[in-house]
Amino acid sequence: MKTTSYGVAIHDPQGRLLLAHATGTRWWDLPKGGAEAGESPREAALREVLEETGLVLQPDTLEDLGRHPYRPQKDLHLFRTWLPDSQCELAGRVCTSFFPHHRTGVMTPEVDAWRWAAPHELARLCAPAMLKLLTTLGLAPAAT
Repeated sequence: MKTTSYGVAIHDPQGRLLLAHATGTRWWDLPKGGAEAGESPREAALREVLEETGLVLQPDTLEDLGRHPYRPQKDLHLFRTWLPDSQCELAGRVCTSFFPHHRTGVMTPEVDAWRWAAPHELARLCAPAMLKLLTTLGLAPAAT
């Protein structure tokens, strides 16, 4: 059965994307995740951003980019927004979403770091499936 994750491509005034580092992996990712019962795609995306970054986004600032194939068993419904410089500081970011660590069982934040990435940096930071989707949406440059 195919599932859907919901996320937001968050841009700063310079056109960079906010990426969250997925704990225990080499990849940086957009804030995203599954919906809870009764949530709309927009509500799920807003909650995931809050849980993974601490950012409170206003629903009416999100541009709906639609639902797209992401992985064989998962689609990704993305939104996009831009933050003013006053909201781009990374020092205050916090992840409140946890999972049990696969070795220790200790509850571990899903995200352990944040960064702003220019479009040309995405190829080395994002997993191939994410990079393909970002390229398809025109958010990352096509490979040369």
